[in-house]
Amino acid sequence: MNFGLHQTFCMRQDWIYQGLRNFKKNNKLFLENNTTIMDETGLGPNSVKSIKFWMESTGLMKEEKHRGVSYHKLTDFGDLIWSHDRLLDEYGTLWFMHYKLTENREFATTWYWFFNKYKKTIFSKDIFIKDLIRDLKLNESKYTLPLRTLEAEYYCLVKTYVSENNRISDNFYCSLSKLNLLSFIQGSRGRLKKESLKKEILHPLVFLAILIEKYIDGSECKYIRRIDLSNLSYNVKNIFNMDNQTINYYLEYLKESNYINIRQKESRKLIELSHNIDSMDILKKYYNQINL
Repeated sequence: MNFGLHQTFCMRQDWIYQGLRNFKKNNKLFLENNTTIMDETGLGPNSVKSIKFWMESTGLMKEEKHRGVSYHKLTDFGDLIWSHDRLLDEYGTLWFMHYKLTENREFATTWYWFFNKYKKTIFSKDIFIKDLIRDLKLNESKYTLPLRTLEAEYYCLVKTYVSENNRISDNFYCSLSKLNLLSFIQGSRGRLKKESLKKEILHPLVFLAILIEKYIDGSECKYIRRIDLSNLSYNVKNIFNMDNQTINYYLEYLKESNYINIRQKESRKLIELSHNIDSMDILKKYYNQINL
């Protein structure tokens, strides 16, 4: 579990592009004591650490070791974004980054907890922090954090998904706020609510890519139990604020498009891939379909 690796900065609009562009020049860019990126971007050391956090937590980059020497490399997803959507203009890119962020318990603990474990749909800052402390004590009895750290987690998560005054014209807003997953309740003195996913802004192929990566990639199993999409503690219903009707809409669309088959086995519905494809194959199809 980690808190504060974002250095209190949300994922600003142009940071991912700057990180990717400079990383393509030098894959040792984000190692300790490397000041190249500060020289290139004019950003301070905390901002650079924040860029590193956001690139790792959204699945664009990972740290590896070779013969005891650490280095970073772009993931297949990172390479795909650099090739097709390096400015993060497309909703499909943002939805997949949101998915990666919410599954990353190690780097983005608060985001993982909020979208997987936290059941309340309406909350305030005080309620959010109180509930996070309670769950930390339940699951990590020796894990304590200063109040200011928890407040910083709250503010950073909110800024990730809610743009200030709904302004999206400058570089200080987070691209993920375009997904409209959180909003302030007017006249409620700072209370927020989780918004339900609007299916018209999540492309079915991106939904399929997420299903494949989450439930099938790297596994010998080639089917998904329908019940797992909504009944496991970590599931797509939670991370996208979806209802079962919306999930069924996507499954029916993918079935009619011949990407999946749905069959009954005893009392359970099984989702099977029609073709042997992985999540990145599907994302490539998405970008090709929207002509990127």
